[in-house]
Amino acid sequence: MQRKKLFALYAVLSSLVFTNASGSIPAHAAQINQAVAVSSVSNDVTTAKEEVTLTKATIKKYSKKYTYKNKNKKVVMEAVYNRPVLKGNFDSLKKINKFYEKQEKEWLRSFENYLDDAKEFSEEGDFPIYNDNVSYEVTYNQKGYLSIVTSGYFYTGGAHGTPYTDAHTFDLNTGKELKLTDIMKGSDKTIKNKIYKAFEKKIKANKEAYFSDALKTVKETAGKKSNFYLKKGKICFYYDVYALAPYAAGMVEASIPFTSKDTFKIAF
Repeated sequence: MQRKKLFALYAVLSSLVFTNASGSIPAHAAQINQAVAVSSVSNDVTTAKEEVTLTKATIKKYSKKYTYKNKNKKVVMEAVYNRPVLKGNFDSLKKINKFYEKQEKEWLRSFENYLDDAKEFSEEGDFPIYNDNVSYEVTYNQKGYLSIVTSGYFYTGGAHGTPYTDAHTFDLNTGKELKLTDIMKGSDKTIKNKIYKAFEKKIKANKEAYFSDALKTVKETAGKKSNFYLKKGKICFYYDVYALAPYAAGMVEASIPFTSKDTFKIAF
């Protein structure tokens, strides 16, 4: 009998804590329940976010113009710099964005090294404005990997300017920049030989268009620099103007298809 009374008292006290006179749940109890519910939802969202695998990046173009004048307010140097900005609240994407922010700062320091010369020549008469135009192209953006080729054209007078290229490939889920050894199978020597054979085929097909030591240059430098990018169906290797051929030939490229047997670690 005593035990039944205790259980009855416990039931009444419990109802007083969570129910007021009108039979509704008091505000403080509702807040407790709400907090528990929010906590539960938040945990679910966090778990879902951690499981997200990025397959493709959303990219917005950032553009900035730089203008420099001499003491007479005459423009002596100018440039337009374009770079990619990856959208999304992921650490890996933020890491890639920081990489390109750093690239812009390094380019700017290099560009401004010419400012004194530009000012000096501008005082000698009708001298062309030094300028650079930096743009980029997304050549591969799928299956969790991103390749971007940045190109510039730096002009300081004369018949033509100097074009240049800089390419980088990233894992979208880690933000890591990939090296050739991350992409291709085999030792450094094996990878180098495959690149050499790709250029050898191209150069031998039209020897007159290249410098006589073009293949020697490839043999000595293939695989040592970050001179590659991904494109639909293949990996492309490149050399800038004057490296293997005269200016008119432009950038020289060779490629290896993704279907090449026993070549790639990643299924692009």
